Amino acid sequence: IAGDGSTVLSVYYDRNLYTATFDGVEYQVYYGASLPTVEPAAQTGKEFVEWTPAVPEAMPAENLVFTSTWADAVYKLTYIINGTEETYEYAAGATVTPIADPVVPGMTFIKWNKTVPTVMPAEDVIVVAEFEAAVYKVTFIGGDGRIFDEKAVQYGDTIVLPASKP
Repeated sequence: IAGDGSTVLSVYYDRNLYTATFDGVEYQVYYGASLPTVEPAAQTGKEFVEWTPAVPEAMPAENLVFTSTWADAVYKLTYIINGTEETYEYAAGATVTPIADPVVPGMTFIKWNKTVPTVMPAEDVIVVAEFEAAVYKVTFIGGDGRIFDEKAVQYGDTIVLPASKP
């Protein structure tokens, strides 16, 4: 080694290579290097929460195994009744408790525009109530107690008196 500082020393080494396993898929990562960003395979009806244990910023001097953690995804079942929404949340695969047939004054409930699921699918569902105006029977009774006319009148329509009276 020269006293004037002209000597150059070079050190060569091989960095150790370790394995990072994410849900069974192995990645080779050098010590101190950043770990790969891994997206787990999608699971129907589930939402990815995190890797367990937490993924470090750099690869330590050991092999690592990570397991994906999942939570049930929540989906919405929305009933639209005469312009008003009622929304309920269910996990995919959960049993759906349908609401009672809706009651709207002056209207008769006919059906939902599509079938209300009995088991919640892995998607939001919107069902719309279909109504028709209720029809009422109007009976005109004369002073003698006898019926002299009858009419079917739709809710909200004006009742027109009969032209002839008893």
